[in-house]
Amino acid sequence: MSSPIFYPKFRACDPSTGLPLVGGKLYTYVAGTTTPQATYSDAALSVANANPVILDANGEASIYCGPVSYKLVLQDSTGAEIWTFDNYSPDIDSTSSDAQWFPYTGSIAFSTTTSFSVLNEDATSFLTAGRRIRTSNTAGTVYSTVVSSSFGGVNTTVVVVNDGSSVLDSGINSLAYGLLSYANPSYLDPLGVVVALFTADVTGYGSETQLTAFTEQLDTLSTFASGTFTAKYPGYYKVDAVVVLSDTAAGTRTAALKKTGSTLNSTSVIIAANGQITAPIATTVQLDVGDTLKLYVTGAATTTVKGTGTTFNVTRVR
Repeated sequence: MSSPIFYPKFRACDPSTGLPLVGGKLYTYVAGTTTPQATYSDAALSVANANPVILDANGEASIYCGPVSYKLVLQDSTGAEIWTFDNYSPDIDSTSSDAQWFPYTGSIAFSTTTSFSVLNEDATSFLTAGRRIRTSNTAGTVYSTVVSSSFGGVNTTVVVVNDGSSVLDSGINSLAYGLLSYANPSYLDPLGVVVALFTADVTGYGSETQLTAFTEQLDTLSTFASGTFTAKYPGYYKVDAVVVLSDTAAGTRTAALKKTGSTLNSTSVIIAANGQITAPIATTVQLDVGDTLKLYVTGAATTTVKGTGTTFNVTRVR
């Protein structure tokens, strides 16, 4: 997502002569500050300009902005200020092929295959949990989701979970982050959906027992195994589970959903002798990376969980 300053090129003239401002200097800052903010020589925002940008023999330069506000300061070749323009917000060209990524122009360094450092800057305000990032590494481009970021001393440590089997490596040399933050989401990083069906009738739940005999019908991120869902990405997850019970004896039977070992939601039902009943569980839960979801049943030795109708579905919603 980029826009040129004064399409097709930035051009300036000497106000005293009307001639091109040869050797003119354009400084670009974060709006309202004197903190340098990068511009680029290409619409993909892949090649940063020097700051200041030095105008050519025609008083021109190719200058593209990211989707942020700038303060612009123009000087002549001797450093005399000609004008200052603050809070310049470029029009955004949504046709850019790189529109969804904003390049970070500071320095980064490799730490581990799932972490790196942003050097000499507190980057916690924009590298927040859940934010999508893209890095260039020796092995190629890696897409990741931020798990956490923390500032200590002079550097920011960023921990990520990488897509698929990709890993960060010591050749990491560039960083771009998704323009939309996780705190105000209008996107989802890789969508996690699990649809699992119980495969056969299982009898014997005299003590609390986890349901494990599921077959995954859909598992988009390989997050479900042996009846256990493990969150790969931080976020909010919708759980829709149905436990179908039958029993030769009457009594109270309970289906429970546990998050990382603690009961999150439960449904107790009273079943008649030789009867069948459904225990539904529907809830939305916030999970961190590595949190687990499991279904349990507490009943009697005669309690059967039916293979037909028992389901465990989990969908990441934000």
